[in-house]
Amino acid sequence: MPTNRREELRERRMERQNGGSNPESSMSQNLREGWETAGRRMHEGYDSARHEMERRYREAEGVMARNPAPSVLIALGAGFGLGLVITTMLNHSEESWSDWSERRTNDGMRMARRSMGQAQDAMNHLPGAFHSLADSIRNLPSAIASHLPSAMMRR
Repeated sequence: MPTNRREELRERRMERQNGGSNPESSMSQNLREGWETAGRRMHEGYDSARHEMERRYREAEGVMARNPAPSVLIALGAGFGLGLVITTMLNHSEESWSDWSERRTNDGMRMARRSMGQAQDAMNHLPGAFHSLADSIRNLPSAIASHLPSAMMRR
């Protein structure tokens, strides 16, 4: 007596081969058994994958329950990163490298010229600034005295 489905299928196949049944019937029976075997294997594979995914899901839930703050931060970071990637993909412009480099170079040159002009202006005003500083230091004691009450003043 067969102990499992595989042995049962082997016994049926052997009986058909020994019984001399017609070849078309035997071929269709073999095809049907092959499909049944393949379907059974697919079902077993699906079940094992489903059980494994359920186990991993429960494990992930446990980790998140034990560590809620890091879980939220990781989710926020992943969402932010995904948002950046999608935004970058959707805002892709068709600007060529030469257009980009020319625009950046022109902007950089314009900013450098402006900075040089500002530096030149500062250098031109430097002697006047030092003169102003010297006057301020010279007038410091009288400026402090003007803010103190008269009782503290020296006579």
